[in-house]
Amino acid sequence: MSEEEKAKAQQAPEAPAPAEDVAAPARKPKKWPIVISILAIFLAVFFVAFLHWHEEPTFCNAFCHQPMDKYVEGYYSGDDSMLVTAHAENGVTCLSCHWPQAKMLDLVHEVVYWTTDRFTDPLPAHQYAVGEQSAFVSDEFCGRCHDGVTAPKKESATANMFGEYDPHNIPTNIAEHMTAGKDGGAIQCGDCHTVHKGQTMICAECHDDVFNESTVPDGWTIPSDIKDAYTADMGAFDPHNYPTSVSMHMTGGSDGGAIACSDCHKPEGQQNVMYCAKCHSDVFTEDSGLVPDGWTLPDDAKAQVAETFGVKDMHSLITLDAFKNVSYHQTAGADGGMITCTDCHKDAGEQNVFICAECHASDYEGLVPDGWATPESLIDIPMMGGSESTTESADSSSADSSASSDAVDLSKVPDGTYHGEAQGLESTISVDVTVAGGKITDVQATGQETEGIGSVALEEVPSAIVNAGTTEGVDGHAGASVTSKAIFDAVNSALASATA
Repeated sequence: MSEEEKAKAQQAPEAPAPAEDVAAPARKPKKWPIVISILAIFLAVFFVAFLHWHEEPTFCNAFCHQPMDKYVEGYYSGDDSMLVTAHAENGVTCLSCHWPQAKMLDLVHEVVYWTTDRFTDPLPAHQYAVGEQSAFVSDEFCGRCHDGVTAPKKESATANMFGEYDPHNIPTNIAEHMTAGKDGGAIQCGDCHTVHKGQTMICAECHDDVFNESTVPDGWTIPSDIKDAYTADMGAFDPHNYPTSVSMHMTGGSDGGAIACSDCHKPEGQQNVMYCAKCHSDVFTEDSGLVPDGWTLPDDAKAQVAETFGVKDMHSLITLDAFKNVSYHQTAGADGGMITCTDCHKDAGEQNVFICAECHASDYEGLVPDGWATPESLIDIPMMGGSESTTESADSSSADSSASSDAVDLSKVPDGTYHGEAQGLESTISVDVTVAGGKITDVQATGQETEGIGSVALEEVPSAIVNAGTTEGVDGHAGASVTSKAIFDAVNSALASATA
């Protein structure tokens, strides 16, 4: 083989002529990223939904906490008497309050109780330490959220709702508030609020005039008024049920306003005061049994008035039997009966009236308190004895208790005993007068006059006449002008019959 042939043989064979172009097969798309994406989205949605459901009461009740049916139903019930309703309306869920109870050990205990059917119904209230307190519904616990940032402060819930009696702003220095709680300590949130039960307006125990069916929210329980139990046996002078319309009660408080709880019930560490005794010292005395042990009695305000009026002190006069037995006093009150406090001390908004001036204007001239009304004087009888013997009523201001100017000349009266009569205040006065040697030696007077006033005159005036031997210049009994005059008239009538 020639060199030329060898070289050609060594050369690579020529590639065949290209055929017509043939299309390459298409690659299949990868599906796993789509599946994973869908699964991821599904898991994310499920996880978010699960987290949301995990916060809902239905989750807790779905598997483990089946005894919680009533609590779940209460959460969704919309019952305004339960505190849980307000929380539900604001999106507060179970774990918002019960998160400390979701610890593993507690959960294990609850699973064991559930599986062994040893749970209690209703479920016990969980308590755990919050600050220095160990309670569920307490100021400290509720304050975690009701701090003015996370949730409104409790004070804003009732501001101006009950006027000055704001349950969320009660004075904490009042002794009764510090001992009125259910546990014997200070009043706490849980004394009124329970989460899964109806609420109780505990303030109504002492302030039922403010917290009652017309003011307390629907569904709330109003407890019995414990004030009634404490003072029911005081009758008309019940400190917890005094008439609020009386002007003195509306201005008799320590601050010049209405009498309030704090006038009697003092802050912790201070002595309580039976404030009513300022004006009713005759009722609330140390030995009356109406003043609790350890309480103090205030200065007697009426005694201060007595210093101004002396023997004409109306507060002392109206307590005397001699005053009460006068017929006019028994009918001179505003209601046609006995004169009482309210005849002078009027309802709030009305002008007080110095009613004593109706019959004793001259005695009380210049003594009427500023701003008081003075009634038109019906008669003006000098009291002549003040608080030691009250003025006897008369039908005319001209009644004179001294001896009549019609006195008989005894020198013309033969010795002997003579009978005479005259009209007294409440009866006919009969006298038997004995004359000897131109003098009256004995006078016997009888009649049914006012006990303690006219009855005293029936004894003292005859004795005074015998001592003087005549009726001339003899004064009648102070405070019994009508009876005294009747005795003089009867004596003079008897003597006149001897000379007829």
